[in-house]
Amino acid sequence: MPLDRVAARVPRLRAHLRSRRRLMADGLSEAGLRTAVNHGQILRILPGRYVSADDWRELEREDRHLLRAIAVEQGARKAPLFSHFTSAILHDLPLLHFAHAHVHVSAINLPSTPPHRRRALGDPDQIAETAVIRHNLSTLPDADVTTGGIRHTLLPQTVIDVARAAPFAAGVVCADAGLRRLVREHGMTVEEARSALLGRLEEVPRARWSDRAQRVLRFASALAESPLESLTRLQLARLGFDLREQVPVRGSGGAAYRMDFELTGRKIFVEADGRSKYSDARMRGGLSAEEVVFREKRREDSIRNATQLAIVRSLWADAQHPRAMTSLLRGCGVEPPNPEGLARADLY
Repeated sequence: MPLDRVAARVPRLRAHLRSRRRLMADGLSEAGLRTAVNHGQILRILPGRYVSADDWRELEREDRHLLRAIAVEQGARKAPLFSHFTSAILHDLPLLHFAHAHVHVSAINLPSTPPHRRRALGDPDQIAETAVIRHNLSTLPDADVTTGGIRHTLLPQTVIDVARAAPFAAGVVCADAGLRRLVREHGMTVEEARSALLGRLEEVPRARWSDRAQRVLRFASALAESPLESLTRLQLARLGFDLREQVPVRGSGGAAYRMDFELTGRKIFVEADGRSKYSDARMRGGLSAEEVVFREKRREDSIRNATQLAIVRSLWADAQHPRAMTSLLRGCGVEPPNPEGLARADLY
């Protein structure tokens, strides 16, 4: 379970965090603390909350964000309700292009943080200062969830909040994963899960970007198995293609396979293929990168021979913009119906 994976990381992250009192008890003086901070040996997360620079450098951006959330939680008089991007990380949902120095909290009758009042943080990879974005609610959600002792919004509310707050593509990546989770872990059909998300969105008082969130949820797919698949599907749809997803095929030897996408009527399969498939040992299943490449080539040859359809691979660079996807497909002799991707205003 994704929540279990995140919950298992929280105690380790809590251990990295040091309060001013703890540092003083360990023998560091006020002058010594100022010197360590000024020299970059200790980084300040929030007033009174610190982490060593060595520990900070070893953390991925999601864990850095969680460490900031833990610091906010420890400094609060009452357990805060984390939401938006912070809750998405606690749900282990994929995020793109989010400001991971900004911790999101939802509360009642508190002023939201005006954009012009947010502190400029510079490069969040080099410093640890935290900004807290407070989202003002008229009422709190009826229910929430706790992960590793950290209270945050339920998955449907989190998906909706990200869809409203993030650019369209980032909202799709998160919504695809959320929809898939609802189907797999909550026993819903795809349309039941989609209806639940859209229904929850309708219950939220009309606010900025609600229309975009609705478009994200209607476009979301439970078949996407990775953020790269989500982005590839989005760019192909923007270019005007009709698609089939997770298409079952038989190879020349009768083996059963699945292809990520088929461009209907175009005699071509599109595979979303990230580098981690070959470079990440956890995804190779004990095989070497060379063996994975060899098996993939044999698989593709078998599918081409059996179906007579071409296969093109979409990498991260190809999935970032319609023009990049157009260039990839033109290299294979396929002209998109809408080469600039501008005809689908509903997908932005």
